[in-house]
Amino acid sequence: MRQLTSSLILGSLLTASLSAQTHVELLAGDSIRGAEAAAGRGALARIDGLLDQGELADLYVIRVDDPATFSCTTVNGATWDTQLFLFDMDGMGISFLDDDPGSLQSTVTGQFLSGPQQLIVAITRYGTRAVDLNGGELWMQHLGGPEVQPNGPGASNPLAQWNPSGSLLANNYELRLTGASFAYDDTDGAPGYAWAWSNVTSPGGTYTPATAYQRSLSGELIKIEHLSTGSYTIDFGPMPSRPWNIQVSPFSAVGFPFPGSNANTAVITYTEEFSGNLYASVQIYGPSGNLVNSRFNVLAQVAGTDDNRRYAFCYTDQPHTTAYTPALNLQWNGNRNPITVIRTNVGRYRVTLPGLSTSGLGEGGHVQVSPVVDIPFASVESWYTSGPDIHVMVRTFTFSGAPADGQFMLSYHEEAAPIAEHLGSGAHVLADQPTASSYAPTGFYSDSNGVAGPQSQPLITRTGVGSYEVDLPDLNPSDASIAMVTAHGAGPAYATVDGWVALAGGGTKVRVRTRDIGGAAADHKFTLFYLTDDAAGTPAVSEPFGYGCAG
Repeated sequence: MRQLTSSLILGSLLTASLSAQTHVELLAGDSIRGAEAAAGRGALARIDGLLDQGELADLYVIRVDDPATFSCTTVNGATWDTQLFLFDMDGMGISFLDDDPGSLQSTVTGQFLSGPQQLIVAITRYGTRAVDLNGGELWMQHLGGPEVQPNGPGASNPLAQWNPSGSLLANNYELRLTGASFAYDDTDGAPGYAWAWSNVTSPGGTYTPATAYQRSLSGELIKIEHLSTGSYTIDFGPMPSRPWNIQVSPFSAVGFPFPGSNANTAVITYTEEFSGNLYASVQIYGPSGNLVNSRFNVLAQVAGTDDNRRYAFCYTDQPHTTAYTPALNLQWNGNRNPITVIRTNVGRYRVTLPGLSTSGLGEGGHVQVSPVVDIPFASVESWYTSGPDIHVMVRTFTFSGAPADGQFMLSYHEEAAPIAEHLGSGAHVLADQPTASSYAPTGFYSDSNGVAGPQSQPLITRTGVGSYEVDLPDLNPSDASIAMVTAHGAGPAYATVDGWVALAGGGTKVRVRTRDIGGAAADHKFTLFYLTDDAAGTPAVSEPFGYGCAG
């Protein structure tokens, strides 16, 4: 649905105030991609919604914690003839029920589930039929009877559309649940993160990236579609309708973990929120500027609800303008003043992050930037405190290495990793000694909150010209993890991720390559941001508790 009536909003808000276990519908759609993810923490007992006039179905993403106790029912939650369906995250049917015995209401259970999982529950009016792309019904039974698995001619295909019933009047409903929880956690105010390593160079159509290197907010698996040579679209799944930021890093290892490297670069070509899902498009270029198929890392960040947290991001969309404020729906600076941009020269910009001065705080934060649309390279020249603000200097370059005006996305955070601590941990590093054989980076620009091993500073080792290994001793490489890099300095350069693996005894080794524009290996500074879904603040492997440098 698109809009709630005022009476339903009032009633739902009053109910929600009495129980944190209730999800109130915002933008539930009638397709698998349009399913609304129930956001909260802990057990989910109820979903309140409205099937609008003319709307065929409302779909929700939830988590089933215990199939043996799971149920979803409209009994005592609706006064009209309902139907309930369960689908997996790819839209394949799981179960369906029209009416409970002696009732016009419906109940579905976990009897056909193999274990805990994310899934989609759909509510429709009596007679509405789930069909595939060819119009084949997924279920034949639509006249009462027991809960059933798909049994129609479209049973082996995913949901594509609905065939409507006769009546399409507006109907309020309550879905009452047991054995379920919210699809993702949106209660602590932290920004939300989703990421993926595009581990297949040239897939045929749409594929699911390796689950050990992806994470979504809803639990729905991220999908990547290969559109043409060097062009990809990423579907991050359901995300909150708040400002977002995308970062992309080329993945240069030809094999895995590190047996060779390419010199490709990656550019964001668009981002879009559609039917509740977040999408981004990426193109990969070889050193000469030709589109090539290659792997890449991509990270999406959605603003949280705590206006005081010290992070910011923006999309700079007016590269030729001398001074401007980027679009407010694609920037975030909490309860502080809006971010502004000044073009100081061709391909050189000063981005001001108001109210984020780190003076006296003991740590200087971290910056990542990614080129967008019309420019192949973007790098961080520097960032520094000026009065109450932080200024970030950004450079953009052409394939020849010449400065040129260009769009970019910028992300800044002060703490080790702004992801909620019970959902993940991370580290950031400024590698500012490009010719040193081995060194511990300055603690002012390096931070970690991982717990994989004992407290220890990161270690950066130069293994060859433009080739570096960054050891993060207290951060695990999986269950799901990602590494992002940006070249640092005033000159034309770029950086790529060359892979990451587990360190002996705990921790992660990230390999980074730096190059002159044109593809030649060269020693350059870089910034590295690493994230894992391994929760911070849990017992360490080697010590009872571990905290990273400057953390």
